[in-house]
Amino acid sequence: MKLRMAPKQKLNVLVFAALGFFLAFSLLVLFPKYRAVRKLVLEVRFAAAENTALEKQILTSKKSGTRLEDIQKKLHDLQSRVPRYEDLPHVLDVAASLAQAGGLKVISLQALDEQPAAQAPAFQDGPVPIRFVTVALQSEGTFSDVGRYLEKLGEMPFYAVLQSVMLKNQSLDSGNGSKEPSLTAELRIEVPMRFQQKNV
Repeated sequence: MKLRMAPKQKLNVLVFAALGFFLAFSLLVLFPKYRAVRKLVLEVRFAAAENTALEKQILTSKKSGTRLEDIQKKLHDLQSRVPRYEDLPHVLDVAASLAQAGGLKVISLQALDEQPAAQAPAFQDGPVPIRFVTVALQSEGTFSDVGRYLEKLGEMPFYAVLQSVMLKNQSLDSGNGSKEPSLTAELRIEVPMRFQQKNV
């Protein structure tokens, strides 16, 4: 006994069978693959975002490292221009040499602070206190010589701050207008110096 179907019914059965096969194929094969592909796409997006964040961190880290190196170099340069108190004789020698190179005749040069270590520190360099030591320079020369010396103060290998300048005319004779009069110059210069703490 054979079932006889009309051509229209055969077509409907074939269409429903094809739809059923496609639906079964989709549920069993395509849908799991779609979920896996979707999961893979989400993982790729997450990895890309994570990679971008890491690249930004690395770039920031490199910039911070470079900035830190720059700051450390600048700090070292600044610290190298603040001499230790033990180097005071060298500081005095440099101040005298600079005066002589500028044309001044050095009459006297001395540090005025007898006990600068007893003063309160002007500021700290970590655990090392920094205090100002006043250097008094008495010299002879022309106004131009004094001006050259003052210009050169900033070129010293250490920091020096001009505290005061007193000029005295040595002779009241102003008859010779072609030559600059000779002056006595008294300069006071403050030099910041590092004082090592003594362990007792």
